[in-house]
Amino acid sequence: MRQKMRRFVRNSRALRKNKLRTAAVRIFEAGLKAVEPARAVAKRVRVTRTGVTIDDFEFLFGKSGRVFVVAVGKCAASAGRALEKVLGRSLTGGVVADIAEDASFRKLRYFKGTHPTPSAQNREASEAIITLLRNLTEEDAVLFVVSGGGSALLYNSDDISPEEEARMMQRLSREGATIVEMNTIRKHLSTCRGGNLAKYAYPARSAALIISDIPSNDIQFVASGPTVRDTTTVQEAAAILEKYRVLETCDVPHCRLLETPKEDKYFQNMRNILFLSHMEALQAMKEEAERLGLAADVCGACVVGESRTIGALMTEGLHKAAPHSALLYGGETTVVLRGEGKGGRNQEFVLSALPHLREGELIASVASDGWDNTPHAGALGDVLTRRRAEELGLNPHDFLERNDSFTFFEAVGDAVLTGRLGSNVADLFVALKE
Repeated sequence: MRQKMRRFVRNSRALRKNKLRTAAVRIFEAGLKAVEPARAVAKRVRVTRTGVTIDDFEFLFGKSGRVFVVAVGKCAASAGRALEKVLGRSLTGGVVADIAEDASFRKLRYFKGTHPTPSAQNREASEAIITLLRNLTEEDAVLFVVSGGGSALLYNSDDISPEEEARMMQRLSREGATIVEMNTIRKHLSTCRGGNLAKYAYPARSAALIISDIPSNDIQFVASGPTVRDTTTVQEAAAILEKYRVLETCDVPHCRLLETPKEDKYFQNMRNILFLSHMEALQAMKEEAERLGLAADVCGACVVGESRTIGALMTEGLHKAAPHSALLYGGETTVVLRGEGKGGRNQEFVLSALPHLREGELIASVASDGWDNTPHAGALGDVLTRRRAEELGLNPHDFLERNDSFTFFEAVGDAVLTGRLGSNVADLFVALKE
């Protein structure tokens, strides 16, 4: 008998008004389940007599027998609890930095930080991590968990205040900068990013479980790559700041960019492992779609660009698809702010697609962390959505121009609600055709 699935979509009953909507909810549920950090750790990390195995990789503990965990990002609390359970008596201690409200540990020290804005709390967490790592020896071992959201949490700078960095990131976001561009700059602002945690941990044995929210899965940009050798330079970061006129518009007159560690020795004892990404979610979504009788097509990193453009383009592909099709995508769009509304890139994506959808077609998008810049995880759109908007006298184009997708989907009742999920693997997109 098939095990009953945990419900991630809190308002699934309200959304499931027909067969196509029910299919969309079930497909998202399968994808979100597949990228639960705690589930993945419990399934894939095993303690042995001499260390741990992570899938087929054997991570040996040092002679001292001391084993530490350092976890940062939106997946840190979930993965940290799971590692604490798996490691049991083998675990010596460690630090966890996340934004979760209800995190408690037996051996790990927890810091609740802020995101997306850095803060004094984040600096306190970063300094605790640095202190721990600097006291390790070649006989010690440390397991890292690195996940999206870690960039803000790993704030540690004597030159840029939390408020100044926040203004810089807000400017980049408003102008539609990509996550790679933003994290290139972040690497050169903090002494915890861009390979610096690997430097502090050296010469201890180190392994990092990386949970990627980067569509390309280039791990050096996940949480600004704290355990990965950085290939970007100060000059590249400066060019991006100039491209978006960040310093002059954000009133940050003194911005000293820091070069990241490049020396081989700091990374010789570090093993970085791509542990989870949107690809696991998409594979599970594909399997669920096929169980529902749909022909599923997956494209892992196809969705890039501005939300309002990509949403319209996806409907063109849906029009051409055969009946009973499920087009499944991973990626991350950008939003160029033109108005003063409230919303997120997933909701704006669906809002831009809405006018182009035909009878028997559906498009939906969710943030895998459950938070699309608002309490909505994302949204679902179809002809029923459009009809409801017409009944309420709402013009989707007007809301799109104001960047007010949150208000629109709250009014029509087609927002997807999950709450914060403790996972984070980029955005997930579903396009269905009867």
